[in-house]
Amino acid sequence: GGAAAGAAAAALAAHPWAVLYLGAVATAAGNWLQTLGQRSVPAEQAAIIYSLDPLYGAGFSRLLLGEELGPLGYLGSALILGAVVISRVDAALAAKASARGAGANGGAAAKGRAEREDEALR
Repeated sequence: GGAAAGAAAAALAAHPWAVLYLGAVATAAGNWLQTLGQRSVPAEQAAIIYSLDPLYGAGFSRLLLGEELGPLGYLGSALILGAVVISRVDAALAAKASARGAGANGGAAAKGRAEREDEALR
């Protein structure tokens, strides 16, 4: 409550440039660059990339700051990776089933999607 607000106000007063940097560069520029990048990436791939964000954070904190994950951190990482793998395999299987079941008119498009999904799994 009040103690946390007081500590935050003291940190802001002690380090105004760091707070300004975090707001302007890390947050605003990061979100702007993310928006630019999403323009050229299909929604499904963007969702996978952003779902892995906690893993990127943990990896960079290990690499740059020497931080260690605890057992729950490793469990969470395994759950995230497992969910990503399951979603990609499920999408590839659905695309293959769609390609097999499509008629002459849509078969080529569905087959192309299935091939792209297969390539994404490699």
